[in-house]
Amino acid sequence: MSNSDSPPPIKVLFLEDSEQDVEFVIFELEIAGIAAIPKQVVTKKDFLDALETFEPEVILADYSLPMFVYYGDVDHPVPGQIDHWVS
Repeated sequence: MSNSDSPPPIKVLFLEDSEQDVEFVIFELEIAGIAAIPKQVVTKKDFLDALETFEPEVILADYSLPMFVYYGDVDHPVPGQIDHWVS
């Protein structure tokens, strides 16, 4: 498959305070042949802003961050945008 036949990169929003963890996931995606456009956020405000401005296709969240007790804390801030939660 040539580069022109490759699928477009996916937009991945990382709610993660560890840059090393983000880099590891990006590395693993590359090994799997998945191109990604990553965006890392740490705060709840930045996360909610990124949902609207970055419009991610995938969200990977560190559930142990102190500002998010669990995924329900987000309370679907952008109706219709979040299709599936995986925990």
